Amino acid sequence: MKYLLKIIFFLLFVLLFSIKTEAQITLNISADNNSICMGATVVLTVEASGGVEPYDFSWSPSEFLLTNNVEIVKGVPNETMTFSITVTDSNLETKSGDIEIIVHPKPIANFTPSDGSTVCD
Repeated sequence: MKYLLKIIFFLLFVLLFSIKTEAQITLNISADNNSICMGATVVLTVEASGGVEPYDFSWSPSEFLLTNNVEIVKGVPNETMTFSITVTDSNLETKSGDIEIIVHPKPIANFTPSDGSTVCD
């Protein structure tokens, strides 16, 4: 019986040690365009590796995103802002990162038709 208990404790130790020694989560965060015009859509992507899959994803600020909680999201920021991502693996280890998206105001075009006609919106 003592021998069996030693084996069980050894196996538990190995299991716990192997869970804690998994590679740390690393993130690669990108955007299809880091500089957009106001009203344009941006696609944000995070690639996670390390840790223990599956991963959970949480983007913020979420009010400017059309989707959330996935690796690839679409957003429509109304001003320059930083989007943050937190990735959690199945061992509840987390890694966070962020990406800045620059939003430019739409240009205003002023013109007068050469024939003097009226232009309607």
